[in-house]
Amino acid sequence: MEKKIDSRNGAKSGEKNKKKRKTRIEDGQRKPHSSYLAAASASVSKPPADPQKRAMDYIHCLLMLFKCRGDAFAYKYKLGTSIEDAMKFGDLVFFYTKDDQEYYRCLQSIHTTTKKKSIDLNKLVTDANSDFSLVRYFFSYIDLKQQDLFKKLINRDVIVYTNIPLNLESIIGPKMVSEETWEMLNVKKGDYKKKLKDLVTMVEEPDDILDVMEEKNQYRFNDIIVPTLKPKINNFNMTRVSLNLIKWLEKKETHLTEHLVKPYWGFLAKYVFDVDAKKLYDDFFNGTVNEEVQIFRNVFISALNKKDLTIKELNALVSDVVIFPDWETSHDIDLNNVIVDDDIKDFLKQFVLAVNQPSCEELNAIIKKEFTDRKRKMLEDHKNEAIRRFFNNMLNDLCKKVLKAEGEDDEEEDTDTETEESEEEEEEEEEEKEEEVDEKLKEALGSSLYIQFDLKEPDKFFIGREKQMQDMHDKIKRIQSNPNEVQMAMINGPSGIGKTELVRAYIQKHGLAHFDKNVIWINGQCWASIERSFNRLAVDKLMISPINENGTVKKTEKLLEDVYEMLGHRKCLVVMDGVTSQEDVENYMPKTKIAPYQPFFLITATNLTWKPRESSGTTSRDEMMRVISRMLRGMEVPD
Repeated sequence: MEKKIDSRNGAKSGEKNKKKRKTRIEDGQRKPHSSYLAAASASVSKPPADPQKRAMDYIHCLLMLFKCRGDAFAYKYKLGTSIEDAMKFGDLVFFYTKDDQEYYRCLQSIHTTTKKKSIDLNKLVTDANSDFSLVRYFFSYIDLKQQDLFKKLINRDVIVYTNIPLNLESIIGPKMVSEETWEMLNVKKGDYKKKLKDLVTMVEEPDDILDVMEEKNQYRFNDIIVPTLKPKINNFNMTRVSLNLIKWLEKKETHLTEHLVKPYWGFLAKYVFDVDAKKLYDDFFNGTVNEEVQIFRNVFISALNKKDLTIKELNALVSDVVIFPDWETSHDIDLNNVIVDDDIKDFLKQFVLAVNQPSCEELNAIIKKEFTDRKRKMLEDHKNEAIRRFFNNMLNDLCKKVLKAEGEDDEEEDTDTETEESEEEEEEEEEEKEEEVDEKLKEALGSSLYIQFDLKEPDKFFIGREKQMQDMHDKIKRIQSNPNEVQMAMINGPSGIGKTELVRAYIQKHGLAHFDKNVIWINGQCWASIERSFNRLAVDKLMISPINENGTVKKTEKLLEDVYEMLGHRKCLVVMDGVTSQEDVENYMPKTKIAPYQPFFLITATNLTWKPRESSGTTSRDEMMRVISRMLRGMEVPD
């Protein structure tokens, strides 16, 4: 059997390297950043042991942070997670519009619960195989800019966001920046640490989203590391080119990555592949070659060993190639200068290393506090607006009365016919005025606290159906008169006959007044649309925190429970429009009775056959099936 090739001398070698990749998530727990955060997270239960779940929880926390801050600062934005086109920075992608320009921010989140773990910045710069590698981050940045998703947008930054601290004791030294560079800066060998500011710069500009602590702990690298980083980037790029070529020859890739391979193609066609004969050049592996070819040969052989391929097997793959690319590039290139200084400087300008950031528990505490503060502020604003509107109305009424009184006085001067009111009439008038003030204040306060969600007006061309709307209103009131029945009615019929518009018209004519303006509209087409509607209602409209007290993300059942508890303090109509599944309705209905008010559910469905279930011993479920069956028989929408 043919053995592997030794990349050092072209001879046969032993087995390939089987180093295991290090996981970036470990067990343990890190201390909080400050006394405030420590107090906020003191009651949090011990984190689960599963590291993958912890990593996902961290991403979810960051999602909620971006959403909470995006809403608070009135961003027009979209959020995405696990975006493959963003490469290493695809854990979270934030798209937003500012001054008619479209931007994006990409983020990799790395969470640890290990107390003693820290980032060795020296390895970050010099070791392409470390957990944190500027070399690999550079290529993720280069590759994501080639994706259609990002080509037309402006990149603000690419971020590595972690709760791991920075090891300041080991980052400075000749390995990170050459001794020649230090000599050029007139820095003595023992004074490296004094020049930390020449290597990294603390990010000072405000960040609406990520500024959650007094100390930002966000860094950018300065251009001084370019001479050290450049050869490592170019060397790693040759490995990427080699692996891309091998995958393409193995037909695991349908095409070569143009922006990656094209700069090397003239060199490859001259020294590696005999394109006309469809084979490898013999001299490439066994002959005497120049220094440039020797560099690439070493890298290429290392890639072959990783793929467990022999020269014979590789030649067979080359001979099967139908057509080679016809890219015209230079045969003679400087392999250490394919990636130029400006490319690296552009990356360093956009790359942000955010270290020692809040842990998962600490982020939960921050988000929960911000949701609570926003909810309190919103209610206070509603109250202030209601009072302001009330006094404005009273002032307007007073002005009108003053003007009217002045006019009456002018008439009285001409006619000298002034009448005196009795004491009893004056008291009655004062009582009426007080009642009027109470009513207006109640109306002003009440109007600021009603809940309307995703409600739309009926089509302007919708006319008629007055009898149907009145019948609907009578049946709803009849069901509401019996508190023991589930508060629910259904409109069932073929698609396109106007069920949705009928309900919208009913709401305008009867529903708003009958339910004190509290109307919730849920998209009921499938379970996913129902869940999305309830999630938006809970978080965006009702300002319910999506985080449990123990720091975990609330499950849908708990969020629904919180929604119905809040709706239970007022008369409310909940419309589920376009329902196609009986199970969807059942899963999102309240499981227990709500006090003091039961929300009334009005459902529109398309030819849905409802199958009453056998009683499970629960009275509420048995009553629900009986009411639904009755509504299906008695409330069809006529043609």
